[in-house]
Amino acid sequence: MIHRLTHSLIYAVIWGGVFTPLESFAQESFGQESLDQESPLPQTSINTPIGGEGAGLTNWQICNETSFILRLATRTSKNNNLQTQGWSRLRPGACLSFQTDRGTPRYAYAESLPLHHGGIREWKGKTNFCVKEDDFSHSSPDECTITGLGPTTDTGRAERAFLQVDPNEPRTKFLEPANYGKKAEIAGIQRLLRESGYDISRIDGLSGRRTSRLLTTFRNDADLPRNISNADLVDRLAETVVAQSAQTGLELCNQSSQKLWSAIGYRKDGTWQSRGWWPITPNSCIRPFNVSLDGRAMHIYAQQELPGDQAQKDLPLWVAGEDPPIFCIGESRFTSNGREFCEDRGYITAAFRPLVLEEGDQNYSLTLSDADFQNGNISGKDTYPKSNQDQSDQEENELGLRR
Repeated sequence: MIHRLTHSLIYAVIWGGVFTPLESFAQESFGQESLDQESPLPQTSINTPIGGEGAGLTNWQICNETSFILRLATRTSKNNNLQTQGWSRLRPGACLSFQTDRGTPRYAYAESLPLHHGGIREWKGKTNFCVKEDDFSHSSPDECTITGLGPTTDTGRAERAFLQVDPNEPRTKFLEPANYGKKAEIAGIQRLLRESGYDISRIDGLSGRRTSRLLTTFRNDADLPRNISNADLVDRLAETVVAQSAQTGLELCNQSSQKLWSAIGYRKDGTWQSRGWWPITPNSCIRPFNVSLDGRAMHIYAQQELPGDQAQKDLPLWVAGEDPPIFCIGESRFTSNGREFCEDRGYITAAFRPLVLEEGDQNYSLTLSDADFQNGNISGKDTYPKSNQDQSDQEENELGLRR
């Protein structure tokens, strides 16, 4: 969504869940910490220009006023050459400037780094362009060749929905409903402290006593100098979150002969939610969920991508029993809140495999092989005789579940 003020304001979508309350323009966020502030952190908004403004060219500034570290892709024209390029890393509170031809179309897309808890947030529009997961720059046609649920392995590209920005507006801002503004850098540090396990009660961008105290604790724990810059703090906190996430959450591994596309289903804030897709190449692992699994009911779904002319016959994951848990899936990247009336809401009903977790489990690893996709049925029904549950449990263990 875009709102016309003096610049473009882009709100986030969390794989299907849109956060765009108009009230957030007029609200300020005052948390408990604002009541007794002490030793405020310096706010150092970074403005990094890419080239200077010349004849026929203008600078377009993109700013991150969210509490997330973003990676940014753009499509712009420079010297009459239209380019799609990414990824630029954008810390909370930071800005980047790009040179573009005056008056020419420009587009932007951003997503939060996967290190953040709660899934990837997207700041997007409705115009699809090709991207790569790694850094890229190209001027190829807009269309991407899509096979099954994801990009073909020969191109290595996927599509993202870019937002078209008014070429007469010099600045575009990525926002959250909390509308942190100049407080985004501090809000980002607070979010990373919380995701690193420190007891941040509120993300409000206000450097009160609790934030300052916990930041001092982190600096001591990480043996960092007291005068470290906020930018370096963000980087070190991000490294801490990544290191901790490697030991927490759900790991999915692909030991099958083909590429897999995976999805997860779980309960969040009292509501069932399903998300996908995460690609898993053969002999590799991913971590689609990086929060402790203790006390959670976790379910997984996957499809095995078949090569060539068989691509439209992707094999669904085998699920035991005649009445398995069902969730909603989409034909492309999705987030579904609730698991009822999937088709009425534009989704597809699919049977998910429940994971058997013990009390106190924070981490779980599941390996999938070709056997997991034999005789699979997307509805999950009639895939195994109900009268032989013991044999079902034994075969389920043989099909790749492991601690």
